Order: sequence, then structure tokens, then C-alpha cells
Amino acid sequence: MYNNFFIALIVEILEVLKKDKNFFDLDKTARLKSLENFKLPNTIKEVLSEAQSLELIKEIQSLIEFNKSKKVNSENKLFTAALTYLSDKFVTNIYSLPDNFHYLEYDQQLIVAKKLIKSESRLAQTLIEVVANHSYQEILNELQNLLNKTINAPIVLIQSPISLSTEHKIEIKSKITEQNKTICAPVFQINKKLIGGMRVFVNGEVTDNSWLKKINLITTLKK
Repeated sequence: MYNNFFIALIVEILEVLKKDKNFFDLDKTARLKSLENFKLPNTIKEVLSEAQSLELIKEIQSLIEFNKSKKVNSENKLFTAALTYLSDKFVTNIYSLPDNFHYLEYDQQLIVAKKLIKSESRLAQTLIEVVANHSYQEILNELQNLLNKTINAPIVLIQSPISLSTEHKIEIKSKITEQNKTICAPVFQINKKLIGGMRVFVNGEVTDNSWLKKINLITTLKK
């Protein structure tokens, strides 16, 4: 599902190096200034601003091989930066989708997706296609599996009796990220049979977190 995203990322980086042949001779400040002309995530720009030429070539080669073998060196800074972007900005976009999104006609889905992902870059277009062609569950499950297999991020499922706001989803995601000291992309699921708030499963096990009490109270009051 995310293969086209990584291919687009490689193409965009090669465009940077093609247009600025002296890129590696620049210091960090000058590199970031040069990168302002390119539509790349800030996490990627940060890596490019500090990367050595041979190091970056190896990391790009590793990304190319990843699309074939699904294996990558966990120390690949470029890959980690891409995962950070997907698990942060892109996941927030997914959480912001309206509840009825996947009941809409395809053309309507594209309109909504383009309003959330406000860019015409290659990277943005690949993610818009992901959103319009796959279900919420598929998008996050695949991303969770990708994070789990490559950087050992936890598989997280949150069940609640009602639909949670984007803000609450982000808050819960931040807490889980903080506790596990790694990025993650939790799946939120409505379970109307739940009594007394939410349940959080991390790698298949129910967790008991005191920070859930505040959010549990909010969801209880809204039922």
C-alpha cells in the first residue's frame, strides 16, 4: 500500500540533488534554505540537511530494496523520518476523516482527501490515493504492521463506546507513544457494548492506564 509513497520520496530526493548539484557542499542552514523550494515533509528535510553524500546514497538504495524485500536497516535515518511523517501528520489526517467517509462515492472521497492533504506533490498524491482506495482499517493496519516489523512499534487497538474526536485520538496516541518510547499508529474502533469507558490493547494485551480516566469520563458523559 505504501510502496508508491516510498518511490515518490526517492524521486523527490533525486530531484533535489539534480537541481542543486552542490547540495552536499552547503552547510545545514543553506541546505534548509534550498529545500524550501521542494514539497517534502519537514522530517525528511531535517535528514537531508545533515546527511553525507555516501550515507544518503546507501539509505536511498536501502529504500529501493525495501520496496522489493520489505526489509530495511532500522538505523536508516531517511526511512525512520518517512515513518515518523506517516505516523504523525498522515495518521492525523486519517483520524480527521468524517465517520461516513468510506460510504461516499469515490469522487467525493477524493475531494475530502484533497482537502485534508493540502499539497500537489508526488508524495501527497500517493497518500490521497491510499485514502481514497482503502478503508480506514486497512490504512492503519498496514501502517501498524509496517512500523512493527521495521522498528518494533507496538500494535495498538483502542475501543470506545462512541466515536472519539480527532483531538482525543491524538491525545491518546501521544500518551501511548510516550509510554512505549516509539512512534505508533493506533486503530480506533467503536464497541457499543463497552461499559465504563475505553479499552486499550497493546500487542494484544489490555492495558490499565490512569491517564485514561479523564477521557473515559468525557466519553461516558457523551453517551
